Amino acid sequence: MPNCGTPLTVEGVAGGAYSQRGEAAHIKGDNPGSARYDALQPDAERDAFENLIWVCPTCHKTIDDQPDRYPVEALIGYKCTHRESIRTRVFEEMPGLEFAELEVVARHLMGVASSPTGEFTAPDIADKMRRNSLTQDNAGFYVNQGLSQFNRVHAYLESQARLDSSFPERVKAGFIKRFNEGVADGLDGDALFALLLQHATIGSADMRRQAAGAAILTYYFSLCEVFE
Repeated sequence: MPNCGTPLTVEGVAGGAYSQRGEAAHIKGDNPGSARYDALQPDAERDAFENLIWVCPTCHKTIDDQPDRYPVEALIGYKCTHRESIRTRVFEEMPGLEFAELEVVARHLMGVASSPTGEFTAPDIADKMRRNSLTQDNAGFYVNQGLSQFNRVHAYLESQARLDSSFPERVKAGFIKRFNEGVADGLDGDALFALLLQHATIGSADMRRQAAGAAILTYYFSLCEVFE
């Protein structure tokens, strides 16, 4: 929200678990009588990625208490403006990624993994995005940016595999564990991708860390069956 600035996640110590302060607020209310409720909105769209905005608890209460001050159009505008700001900063940081940033993300993912899983495959990216209901406007940006660092991520994982042959698979297992948790919570499409992206960035507001997380997520998205 404009002029708020409250961190919506708090990074853990030494790459450990992060804390979520943010809440998913409905842009158009999810029930009759709730703020900005639209009776004509299909039920399937009420909890969709496009109808949610991630805000702090105080802002969540404020926008729902004052729907006339915060109409649908305003909330969509805030979301789009913030999203473009983050994308610009990730775009600027992506070319300068080094092994140091990849190391932090990879070690975090290994810490939450249970065990190595399956073999790599190489599906068509565009087809895979369609099959998983990922849109170019949302997940597509991070996929395209992440693919630009495919060779760097591959080189990093290969360098680590020389010391520990199971390293790439254990990093992958961290994504799969979070993916399965998201599916169990009823997430799919862009919302599920956003969950994995947030997980990969370890709740950090650091743009280089976010770029590294996007690069590693995209690497495994392009090579293995993390998604369908």
